[in-house]
Amino acid sequence: MTNVQKLTVEASELREALNTLAGDAEADETAINEKTAEYRRVEARLRAAIIAEGETREPVEPGGDAEARERDRLIGAADVRRYVSAGLRDRALEGAEAELNAALDCPDNRLPWEMLAEPEVRHRADTVTAAPSDVPRRPQRTIPRVFADSILQYLGVEMPRVAAGEAVYTHVTAGASPAPVASGVAKDAEAGTLTAITMKPIRFSAAYRYQVEDRALLASMPDVLRSDLRAALREELSDVALNGDGAKLTGGEATEKAPEGFIGSDALGTAPTDPTDAATFTNFRSLLISGVDGKHAYTLGGVRALLGVAGYKRAAAATDSALQTDALEFMARRGGGVRSTALITPASNIEQAVIFRAERGGGSAVFPMWQGVEIIEDRYTGASKGEVRLQLIALGNFKIVRTAAYGRAKLKVA
Repeated sequence: MTNVQKLTVEASELREALNTLAGDAEADETAINEKTAEYRRVEARLRAAIIAEGETREPVEPGGDAEARERDRLIGAADVRRYVSAGLRDRALEGAEAELNAALDCPDNRLPWEMLAEPEVRHRADTVTAAPSDVPRRPQRTIPRVFADSILQYLGVEMPRVAAGEAVYTHVTAGASPAPVASGVAKDAEAGTLTAITMKPIRFSAAYRYQVEDRALLASMPDVLRSDLRAALREELSDVALNGDGAKLTGGEATEKAPEGFIGSDALGTAPTDPTDAATFTNFRSLLISGVDGKHAYTLGGVRALLGVAGYKRAAAATDSALQTDALEFMARRGGGVRSTALITPASNIEQAVIFRAERGGGSAVFPMWQGVEIIEDRYTGASKGEVRLQLIALGNFKIVRTAAYGRAKLKVA
């Protein structure tokens, strides 16, 4: 066993011990401090061993972004459990977590969005827990829930991180119109029209409730929570961008409204009339052709289509005998892309579709996210039953800035 492996095992055992102490309301504070100090020493030795071992295996390539490498190192060294523990004990972050938040300009009591990113490679050693029959059990990987994949990037939605305050975007909606003039003739100046788009944060909230016994048995619970939260939030953000109806939020003030989505509102104009006939090859081809406007999309290849599952299947079944192809293949081959999402659902066999004029449409919609995910752990409300409620809060908002980059249609799918 190498030195790195030995230190990795030792660090894992210390993390388990700290996890157990964090869940024990009567744990000795001195024991926690001693274990924490010991873990930091082991972690420092482990990092040194990894660096030393890496230097013996391969040379360090010159160049690269040193700041990005340091940020990646801090993300790898930080642990969700220590964020939760600090929030639970109302203490300031220390070590890698404090350094990471400082590097990302994230408030001290927040979990950075970068900690929710999908890790490129993650190997975890199986931990052995004793079953009631004293037969060792080896936990395998946790089977995650399945969510709809994000459609935001596909539809050109930008997702900038913003600090405290309102997010303000300035949109140039009109301006000068150049024209040829005769020699010596003046061309009058024209006023530009700039519109300020102000966006306030809207809270996206999710809660987990679990037993303290489960946390003691499943050491990987923070990683499971991180993965599930990432996927759940990603699906919810896409759902809001598509189906947001702009209505008043439940229980909120009159000014607190849901975002206006691509098909859930009239942000792209009045909804098309429901068709009376089932969609054919011609309908799907026309959907693609309608996306060419000469500004945001110059060719069919610059038009992307987003269909519901039923519409996608209908396109695959709609054929053209003369062209010897189906509508789905035609759209994929001639267009800029076609894909389905479960977030578009039919109503009375009528399903909506979105087209995106992608050649010049990037950034036509924005979904700013305020930095940091707040963690609130409630160990007291359900203390008599050994229940812990973990509340996670994210802040964001959505707005279609250039409606001309998008279009929508309705298809009869059956």
